[in-house]
Amino acid sequence: MNEQQDEFSILARELLEFVNGRPFDVAYVEYVLFEGGARSTRGIQKDSVTVNDGPSSNRPLEKLAYRTARALVERASEDSGEKAWGLIFKIWPSGKFNVEYIYTKPDWLKEDDDEEDDTGLDNSLYGPKLDEEKFALTWLQDETAKETAAWGLGRETSWNIDVQSGEISWTFDGRKSKSAAIQILGTLKVDDGVFRWSWANSSIPAPLTKSASILRRWGEERGIAEFSDAAVTVDELRVWSWAAMAAQMSGARGAYRVKDNGLFIYLVFDNLT
Repeated sequence: MNEQQDEFSILARELLEFVNGRPFDVAYVEYVLFEGGARSTRGIQKDSVTVNDGPSSNRPLEKLAYRTARALVERASEDSGEKAWGLIFKIWPSGKFNVEYIYTKPDWLKEDDDEEDDTGLDNSLYGPKLDEEKFALTWLQDETAKETAAWGLGRETSWNIDVQSGEISWTFDGRKSKSAAIQILGTLKVDDGVFRWSWANSSIPAPLTKSASILRRWGEERGIAEFSDAAVTVDELRVWSWAAMAAQMSGARGAYRVKDNGLFIYLVFDNLT
């Protein structure tokens, strides 16, 4: 196996951890890279439905995949003589894969994001930073895998949230089959990475912010600003770790994420029926 095949294998391994055994027609990861760090988006397409939720890979593999993507993008820039901003890696169940490089600068990428900065994925706001976050994320990955195997979490064809009743329902193949009580952790804007805690959002009923408030008090006791500031710029992986912590601290069954109007909404759920 040559060097480039090794690199593609790393991207495939990291993406398949996100897939986590779920059936798919095609799975993909998109990396947009800049001097100050990176933004990655993963998804599974099955029967014309795209699902962007799933367990994250372990931290070492996440960092290795990032470095691999950066090396590939830098090489593409050198070979083509044109700046590549990222890549899209796709894989099919047969093992076939495809790599497409992004040569158009994304509209959301600000000019100052392209300034020299060697922090990369070691940025303090990238991925779990605290031991408690790392342990919780590992727990959530394990629990999500169990839920997927038991009743198909992540394989749903649609979902519906009733904020007034504090409940989410999942539909499989056009048939409602599961529902659960929810708490809302907060919302993450897809275009700029700003996360807002539910307790700081007046449109979210107070009874649905209890889990987030538990995590807020925990952070305040330890002087951790990210948990007490109303909004913070952060990446998806770290918010998943916060959802995992909130689920553990409130005794919930697991965590889930939905996308609506340019927002990722992070939930914890319990009382599955």
